[in-house]
Amino acid sequence: FVPPLSFTYTFGFNDMSHYYLPNSPIFNIKNLPDGYMFPPCYSNPAVANVSTGKEVSEDPLTRSRTLGFNCHSIRLRVAFKGTYMFKIEGLPLDIDGTQKIYSAYQYKYDPINRIITFVAPQDIIGVEFGVATKESYIPSLKYLVYYESPSSAAEAK
Repeated sequence: FVPPLSFTYTFGFNDMSHYYLPNSPIFNIKNLPDGYMFPPCYSNPAVANVSTGKEVSEDPLTRSRTLGFNCHSIRLRVAFKGTYMFKIEGLPLDIDGTQKIYSAYQYKYDPINRIITFVAPQDIIGVEFGVATKESYIPSLKYLVYYESPSSAAEAK
């Protein structure tokens, strides 16, 4: 029997990865399909509006949802099987409704409390969650991360 494991961690602004995605009419994922040439937040399929939680549609010309934005993300080299909750704190007011959350994996999002919930069905190599904003420098931005592994007894059922 292995008891459940849980931990909490805070990622501050300086602990995150930061990218800027220029809105280029010349170079985009439609005409340069090798995704490794673009920052990770460029082509993530799970993108939603921060203030409403509604899915953001893809730009048909570029296949992106985050062009012209600054991406602020946390990456986990290995996401162990279990449940993760990422609480986003310190974002500036989203007056024009343009801030977005993104990931390569599907998640549930609570826009009122700004909590992303992600369930890893097995260990996954390379997981990233982030927000795309107009602001490049947000020193108050942080992610509060909570993780809980499944219990061995629950897995045995």
